[in-house]
Amino acid sequence: MAVDVPLRCSCGALRGIAKEVAPERGNRIVCYCNDCQAFAHYLGRSDDMLNADGGTDIYQLSPARIKITEGENHLACMRLTPKGLMRWYASCCNTPVGNTMATAKAPFCGMMALFTDHEAQGQPRDVTAGPVRAHVNGQVGFVGDGGRKLSFFEKAGVLWHAVSLLLKGWVRGEARPSPFFADDGTPRAKPIVLSADERAELARRVGG
Repeated sequence: MAVDVPLRCSCGALRGIAKEVAPERGNRIVCYCNDCQAFAHYLGRSDDMLNADGGTDIYQLSPARIKITEGENHLACMRLTPKGLMRWYASCCNTPVGNTMATAKAPFCGMMALFTDHEAQGQPRDVTAGPVRAHVNGQVGFVGDGGRKLSFFEKAGVLWHAVSLLLKGWVRGEARPSPFFADDGTPRAKPIVLSADERAELARRVGG
C-alpha cells in the first residue's frame, strides 16, 4: 500500500512530504558511481550518506510527488560539471535531498535516503520504499544483495522498471509541479558548478 513519507534534513529546517511511496511506485537502488561518492564528500556527509562500500541508497520517483512544506529557502543545488546532474541538498546542514536532470521537463528525481524519515511514518524503509532492486554502477556493476551478479534478465527487469516509471511520469505529467523548478522551468536555487580543481580534489577524496 502506498503511503506518504515525511521528509526532513538533519537539523529539521527543511521539511516536506514524498507522496504515494511504494515499491511499485518507485525504484530503489544503491549507486556506487564516482559522482555520487563525490557529492557525498562535497557535502562532508560521506560517513552517513555512503555505505561501507561507497554506495548511496536512492529511491527514484517523480518530482510532482515531492512537496517541500518548510524551509524552501534552504534548498540548494550543485553540479559536478557544467552538464552534470542537478544535485540538491539542504544548505542549513548539508543533507542530500536528491538528483534531477537539468530540465524541468523530466519526471525524475533520485531521492536520497538521508532526506526521508520513514521512522516518523511508522514503517521501515524496506517496507515503504521496498527492498533494493539492484546495486549499480562503479566497480560494482549490477548485483543483488549479497554481491551476486544479476542475470541478463534480472538486469533487464531492473532497467525496464526504471524506464517504465519514467514513461508513466511523462504520460501523467508528473514533472510538475516540482519542488526544484519554478513554473517557468528555472531552478529554484542557482546551481553551484565546481571548477576543475574542485573536481580533482573530490576525486582524490573518493580515490583515497
